[in-house]
Amino acid sequence: MALLVWWLAPRELPLIGAAAVVSVLGIWAAGREEARLGVTDPRVIVVDEVAGMLLACAGQPRTLPWVFALFVGFRVLDVWKPLGIRSLQALPGGLGIVVDDLLAGAYVSLAAHVRHLL
Repeated sequence: MALLVWWLAPRELPLIGAAAVVSVLGIWAAGREEARLGVTDPRVIVVDEVAGMLLACAGQPRTLPWVFALFVGFRVLDVWKPLGIRSLQALPGGLGIVVDDLLAGAYVSLAAHVRHLL
């Protein structure tokens, strides 16, 4: 869903701002849903992936190869959780649900910016 928003959004849309809004609202909503379900980081919550992908896409070229690379890079980091990402899941409530995906998105964005410069 985040990729569709990014692809169709006006070019002027500041995706970092959109990621920030989604993150703040997502932390609140994910924390409430986690408490309601009584399950830590339930799989039905996807707002964290949306926030992370929006951050990963910020400032990147809107071409199919970049979309594919950003998506794959984000999913790899989201599943494996290297480089301190896993430790962020220990944060309480919605914060732990969303912040690890934001770090994964930031790593992917940084890697893509470095790759773009080469």
